Amino acid sequence: MRRAASRATEDAKVGLLTHGLQYGTGCFEGIRGYWVPEESELFLVLLRDHYERLETSAKILTMSLPKKRRRTGRDYRRARLCERV
Repeated sequence: MRRAASRATEDAKVGLLTHGLQYGTGCFEGIRGYWVPEESELFLVLLRDHYERLETSAKILTMSLPKKRRRTGRDYRRARLCERV
């Protein structure tokens, strides 16, 4: 997937009949997290579940998401700890 080039706001053009403009078509998934000062880390809650719902919503709207990034061991441990909350 290629990224679109950045443009100045004044140069942005959106067709008036664009479904996203008319009806707010899009997908959104909120992710809860907790900052743990003792560890200086943000722990995200049920991250895998949130991402899967986001993927499903995007698929329904025929949108493509970037390929999943590979989790490092540290990321996996952090997510696993939070999924118990």
